[in-house]
Parts: sequence; C-alpha cells; structure tokens
Amino acid sequence: MQSVTVFRISGHGESNVDSLKDLCIQFIVRNFNTLVTRCSDGENTKYVWRFYHSLHSSDEAFLVGLIMFHLVEAGVLKCEHLGLFSKEYVNLYAVRLRNMHLTPESLSFLRGHSLVSLSAADITGVDGLNLVLSLDETNLAHLKKLCLTGTTVPHAVILPLITALGNLKALLNLELSGMDLNSEHLRELVLTLPRLESLDISLTMVSNIEFLSDLKDSLRELKMHSLRVPQGRCFEHILSTILKLQNLRILDVSYYLKGGDVRCQSVDRLCEPGVLPHLVQLDMGGNPFGLTVEDVKIWDAKLWEPFYENAESIIDFCSIRDDNCFSLSLSFRKLIENHSELNFLGLASWTPPDDLSYFDRLRAQYPTVTVLGGNSAEQMIKAIKEYSGNSPHLLHTFERIENFVNSDASYMTSNLLKHVIRAVMMNVSRCSILTRGLRILHNCAVRHVTEDDYSRLLIQKIVDISFIVAEMYHGEKVANDAAATIEILMQLHRYDIDSKQFYEMVLQNAISAGCLREKDKAITRLLYYLVTMPLADLDEISTNERLLKFLIWCSAVVSLEKSQVEEIQARLNDHDLSYLVTDFPRFPPAYNPCIVPAIRRLVTSRPRVCRMFANLGGVEVLEEMSKVDMSPFVITTEIAATVEAVQNGLEESANEQPNSI
Repeated sequence: MQSVTVFRISGHGESNVDSLKDLCIQFIVRNFNTLVTRCSDGENTKYVWRFYHSLHSSDEAFLVGLIMFHLVEAGVLKCEHLGLFSKEYVNLYAVRLRNMHLTPESLSFLRGHSLVSLSAADITGVDGLNLVLSLDETNLAHLKKLCLTGTTVPHAVILPLITALGNLKALLNLELSGMDLNSEHLRELVLTLPRLESLDISLTMVSNIEFLSDLKDSLRELKMHSLRVPQGRCFEHILSTILKLQNLRILDVSYYLKGGDVRCQSVDRLCEPGVLPHLVQLDMGGNPFGLTVEDVKIWDAKLWEPFYENAESIIDFCSIRDDNCFSLSLSFRKLIENHSELNFLGLASWTPPDDLSYFDRLRAQYPTVTVLGGNSAEQMIKAIKEYSGNSPHLLHTFERIENFVNSDASYMTSNLLKHVIRAVMMNVSRCSILTRGLRILHNCAVRHVTEDDYSRLLIQKIVDISFIVAEMYHGEKVANDAAATIEILMQLHRYDIDSKQFYEMVLQNAISAGCLREKDKAITRLLYYLVTMPLADLDEISTNERLLKFLIWCSAVVSLEKSQVEEIQARLNDHDLSYLVTDFPRFPPAYNPCIVPAIRRLVTSRPRVCRMFANLGGVEVLEEMSKVDMSPFVITTEIAATVEAVQNGLEESANEQPNSI
C-alpha cells in the first residue's frame, strides 16, 4: 500500500492558515502518484484516476485547471499524465503547460475542451505548429489567448505557423516571445490576425513594427522588451509607430543593451497631452528612446515660461531655477500628469543625473503610481516581484544586485536575500537566471562570515538550491558553482550538511563535466576532499565503485596512451575494463598530483577496497604510470607505495577468507 503525505497546520491566528482549497491542491500535488494508477487495455498503456467523477461545471473546471497548473509548476506532471485531463474527465477552459517535454501524440488531450486560454511556454519535443495543428474545431472556436513563449519554432515553420494561427478566429491575445520572428513575419501576422488586442514579440528579431499601425483601433497591449536588434535608427521607427497606437493600455519597450545612447527625435512627444492617453502600465527600462537631460530643460522651461514673463530669457530662468530644473523628474511628472490612468512606470537602469533621490521624490508626489526605478535594495525587491516571471528583466535585476553586492557587501539585506532565493527557486529551469542567482548567493556566502548575518533558514535555502542545481545541471559550470557555494558555507558558516550527499554531488560533477576547465575544477575539488576528509566519512564512500572507476580512469587518461590502456584490457581479459577505453578523451584533463595520494588513502587498511581496485585494473594502470618518463621521482615513489598498500590489502583479504568459511 502506498503511503500518503498528510499536513500539519500550524500558525498563530487565522491569517497564517492556508485555505481549504489550497490545502487540497497541496495534498493532490504531494500525493499525485498515489491518486493515479497505470492500466493497459492490451495495446495501449495510460494513467487513470483512482477516483472517477466527471467534472464539467465551470467552477469544477477552474479548480481542476488550478490543480493541473500546480502539478506542472512542481514538475510532477509528465507527458504521459496528460490524458488524466482529457475531455473524458473535465471540460477545461484554461491550460497552462511550462517546462515540459511533450510528444505530438500527447497533445490529443486538448481536443474537445472549450479552451479560452492555452499557454505552452518553454516546451520541448514539439514545436508551435504541432501545438496549433493538434487543436480541433471546438478549440479553434473558443481560444482567445495563446502563449508560445520560449517554445521552439524552427525558422522554416514560422510562416506555416502564422497561416495556421489564422484558423483561430476568436484569438485576441498572442505571446510569441523568444521566437526567431522578424519584421516580415510580423507583417504576415498582422494580415492574418487583424483583431489582435494583445501581442508579445519580446526577444524577437523584429526591428520594424510599422505594420502594427493596422491594429491601432484594436491593440490594447504591446510587449516588445529585450528585442534582439541593435539600438539605433530602428528605435526611432519603433517609437514613431507606437505613438500611433492610441488605444494602448500596456506598453513594455524595455531594452537594456546600451539603452539611452541614441536619442529618438520624436521622444519629446511621448510626454505630451493626448499621446497614448489610455496608458495604464509603461515600462521603459534602460531608456530605449534616449530621453536626455536636454529634453527636460526644454520641457521645464516651456512649462514654466508663462509664469515668469519678467525673466529676460528661458536660459536666464533656467539658470536661477532650483537644481531640479536639470533633473529628469519633471519630464516624468509631465508623463504622469498627462496620462491620468497610469499606475505603473518602469524606469529600471535609468541613471539619475547628479540626483540620487529624484525617484523617491517622484514616488512621494504620485503615491498612486508604482514607479520602479533607483538603486536601493527596496527597489530591487520590487523589481524581483514585478519581473519574477520575466527572464530578461529578472536577469538584468540580478546583474545589478550582483554589481551592488560586489561593491558593498552590506547592500544585501536579509529581506533582499529572501526574495532573491524565492526568485531563483521559481526559475530553476532557466539556466541563465539560475547561474546569475547562484553567483549572488555564492558572493553572499563569501562576504558574510558570521552566522548572525543571515538566518539559519536562509542559509538552509541556499544549500537546498545548490543541491537542486547540482542535480539538474551536473557536469555544467553552474553545478560546480553550486558545489563551491556549499563549500564556502561549510567553511565560513560551519554549516552541517549531509557530507555523503555533498561528496556524491562533487563526484557526479567530476564524472559528468564535458568542458575541460570545469572537469579540472571538479576533479581538483573531489581529490581535495578525498585527501582531507575524516576517516569515518572515507570509510562510507570507499567502496563506491563509480568513485574507484573514475579515479583509475583519470590516472589512465592523463598519463597513458589509449593503446597502452587497450593492452592492459587485453591482459586482463577476464575482467570487464571497457570503462577504461570507452570515451577515451582526445584531450584529457590536466594531471593532478593529488590523484595517487587520494587512491592510496582509499585503499590503505581496507582489504575489500583493495580487491575492488585490483579487479578494476587499478594496479596495472598504476604500474604503467610509473614507467612514464614524465613522472617525477616523488610520483613514482607514491605509486609504488600505493601498489604496495593494495597488495598488502589483497594478502590480508586472502587470509581473512578461510577464517570466514
């Protein structure tokens, strides 16, 4: 009988207790494998619910969709489970899939649902065209929102995909972020879907959006951040088209690559009355249109000129005005006051001219508008919250935090660290976010040397993240970084972790690393711990065959030719030594002088380990190593001592066997 995970509700007061709905969802997610079973009809195998109840009301469908979403987010739901959510069980209105590997056959579960919203972000195994072609007439008639963010679409398939999208007659909201979409594709898209109300073309190669002017009556939301285009003339054209889209409510044009370097000629119109009058959210992170202090001087003078008729000139007026005349805050005040519906203004990575507090004054003057800008830890927390699901924005926020922490370790507060950890945990499948986030955590571990700096709970979360990273990306640089982070925490915070689990992580990194540099680093870390770890810990891992094979393999590939290893294999044909010649590297890792001492420490006074080592061809490899001219005397002596230790262990083992019979 399978065990069921139960919950203990703790807290002080009703506000700390999860709702019954949330608890039920958590229960299903944690006990999913207990609630489903696998069955076969002789030809096909599929999963079915242990309980069967058809759920077709809208409230029930919403709840099932929520359960499905949490199963996906937890990484529990796999391709083979999707049949559990077919029309046979429920009529879904929204499906959200993310970071899953699918097959074209698995998409059949979508058929028959009255889907209004379908999100398939960062999907592998199928492309966007497979997904759209899998929809049936019911899907096509109802679908209003489609998200294909980060989903692979080969360049040759983009135009057929756009043609297929034309069958979605109800489609109003389309997200194509991260595709290899160019300006010509955008033109075809606008012709195919003339009723679009929301469009996301972020991280694409679109440099000309003039075709969007055909959507000026319908388009309410446009996201085009982090475009893969050079900043320059194309942004002038982009802005000129944006200014025609008078019905826009949400606009994201953030661009962090050399933002603000080139001033667009029409940028002064952006803050004028009647331009984009319905804007609710505007994100201009990185200053893509090159708004300058000179623009502000002109706006400032023009705004105040009627009230200072006695001033001899605008220049005289500017010269006697407060220093705020030369800050950007007035331009933003114009922007806010001329857009009465605005409630969010994103100004990340705007450099304030000689005035570090002007964002704070702007926020104080307009408390109903969330102004995201400035360099304080509080603003970084707001940015993390705002951009938690937006990889480019979050990555840029992490980059800024890392730079600030490198300059001043005290910048990292416990509250900021907590939000960094939370964001990393939410994005473990995004390697770029994970790598940058882990670097921040590593820097925090290095720079804070007392346990009082961060709570034990936060340190535990850093350790947990590091192990998750190592499990998901073993052999890659980020996994080595994770090991280094734990290493620092062990040394500086004297943090107690499962040493066996840590050594297994280090071994897996060393075995799996493909890059020579990362392999050398992983091998060095592994050998260091083998040479220095307590004997009790060494006893636990000494009989690990993977470890012994890897050490013998390392000894062979760094000092012997492949032909020499094949000769050893031929001499010991009664033993399986294929691991020595399989994947024999053309460019071996660097020789590490600790490798033989580590082997010697493993085999000394451990007869069982000596037998395993000998059966794996270790003695012959060491003897061949001692004949290599490059081996210095000290290495040769160490090899001889190691071989002697193995032979002593074999003799001891032989003497023990008769007594044990």
